[in-house]
Amino acid sequence: MTLSFFEIDKMRAAIRRQEFAPYFQPQICSRTLRISGVEILARWVKPGAILLPGQFLPAAEALGLMVEIDLSLYSQAEEILASMRDRGIGIPRHSFNVTANGLRDQRVVAFFQDMVVDPNKVSIEILESIALEEPDEGIQTAISSLRELGYQLEIDDFGSMHASLLAFIRVQPDRIKLDGRLVSAAVQGERFVNVLRVAINLAHSWGIEVVAEGVETVEQVDVLTKLGCDHLQGFYFLPPVDEGAFEAAVDEIGTV
Repeated sequence: MTLSFFEIDKMRAAIRRQEFAPYFQPQICSRTLRISGVEILARWVKPGAILLPGQFLPAAEALGLMVEIDLSLYSQAEEILASMRDRGIGIPRHSFNVTANGLRDQRVVAFFQDMVVDPNKVSIEILESIALEEPDEGIQTAISSLRELGYQLEIDDFGSMHASLLAFIRVQPDRIKLDGRLVSAAVQGERFVNVLRVAINLAHSWGIEVVAEGVETVEQVDVLTKLGCDHLQGFYFLPPVDEGAFEAAVDEIGTV
């Protein structure tokens, strides 16, 4: 990707102005239908427009600015959640996505070491593809450090690759997030339901919780709940929203 100096400076200025803002998508406990957690997602909030990750991540990665954007996002989200906590609005757990380059960057681990009040209530989401890569000393060291600090680990997009069992072995996650394509297939017949059943039962046999991403219909909710999926996340409940809408949702839905 070829970018002009103007575009490069524009993105760097946007980082300084904290235009890359955290949006919040709740995770719902399948047993109580209350909020059990929230995933922090990135949006570029520009004058007159809100850009989704697919509209700016390729440029950010090409410029080597993804870690700077993530660190800004993490910091803003922690401030927002701390403000909510100070006002008596507690969120059971929140999760951040961390890229392979982020795991290799010492600034990221330093942030999680110094800037998070309660690591036990924070999950670090890593892509299944990262978990399946050949051992990388920088990534393995970061994962070990985060574990020692008390963070939980999640494998994102679980089931999107061909060797998910290796992800269990290498990362030993606290939680997996079923790929949205598996979730969408939940209502396409018994064979697809059986795939989900195997994945959920396997995770539970290892003491791992399961989150279903991309939940969009009541039929999917019914199937996943019957299969014992622990948490549900998707547009059926709420899309990613800004802090004001998220706080209103917490007030309306409640937490576990």
